[in-house]
Amino acid sequence: ALREASHFSEWSVDDVVAWLRREHNVSDEVLRSVEENHVTGPLLPELDDAAWVELGMTSALKRAKVRLGVNEILAAPPPPSTAILHRVPIVNVFYDLLFDDVPPQMDAVKSTLDTIALLAALFLTIAMAIPASVDFDEVNAARARFDSLPYSAYTTGDELAQAFVFTSALSTYMLGSALIATVVALVSLVVTEDEVSKSDEVRLRYWGYARWATLWAIATLIAGVVTCFFSFNRLVFIKLPDIALERSGAAGLGSITSTITGFRVIAYGMLLFTLFFTFWLMGMGKTSAHKYMMDQVGQRPKRVSTIRQGSGLKKAWSAESSTDAGAAAAASSND
Repeated sequence: ALREASHFSEWSVDDVVAWLRREHNVSDEVLRSVEENHVTGPLLPELDDAAWVELGMTSALKRAKVRLGVNEILAAPPPPSTAILHRVPIVNVFYDLLFDDVPPQMDAVKSTLDTIALLAALFLTIAMAIPASVDFDEVNAARARFDSLPYSAYTTGDELAQAFVFTSALSTYMLGSALIATVVALVSLVVTEDEVSKSDEVRLRYWGYARWATLWAIATLIAGVVTCFFSFNRLVFIKLPDIALERSGAAGLGSITSTITGFRVIAYGMLLFTLFFTFWLMGMGKTSAHKYMMDQVGQRPKRVSTIRQGSGLKKAWSAESSTDAGAAAAASSND
């Protein structure tokens, strides 16, 4: 499942270890050596027979099988559907979370949930403080102001009060939902971590359901933050007079002093633009990274990591780099 899900150049050390354990039943001693020497996917094609011996694989037959498996990985093209999804900005931001069959490491999941919980708690404090910053008399005064001209031409006092209550409640409950989801997910992860981390397949089955809890936490966090800003926007309507409207009898869209039109344009424009543009930039980054990775299919990296065994040191070089180094050495000796 691992080879079908992602190209080897994306593999982390844990992915390499999982593949060696599952496909070739490699001993724990060799796997520990692979972890200690930080053998990642891009390094696999560069490991020759001597490198595997340095890593502790003494069986010549086992080394031959592993190297044959690596060659099969090199020859396998990436799934077409994966390539298509990774090319679509915004969609590809959520691709790994929704569709990828390669589960993330549990430490990465915990780090993500920790961040969501922190942000949810922070904004929940703000969301709950916004309605508490006005009293009953202030709301009634704002209702009376918006029930008379020129304010009533844009909205009524009851509509303003209802919008304020709705956005305040929605932001509070959305952020509360995000916080509860992350707390429950973190507790579940801590309790089941030892069992889930036993193998890649177990982790995959766990992540098949856990990903939806993570997605719900992210979605409710974003929705809660956005509605929290809309609640603040209505709070401004209640607390501040519209200078532009009172002076001219109309609130122009371009007037920054207008709490009704100016602040509303800023709220909708900046928030929605920022949300879309950020997702688009992140998606374009993933698209660029995926395109570069696909361009490397069938090509070995020119230079990759170092393998260290005891006091000895061996660098894995591609054939091209080895040739260049040999030529440079020959030129130096001729000089």
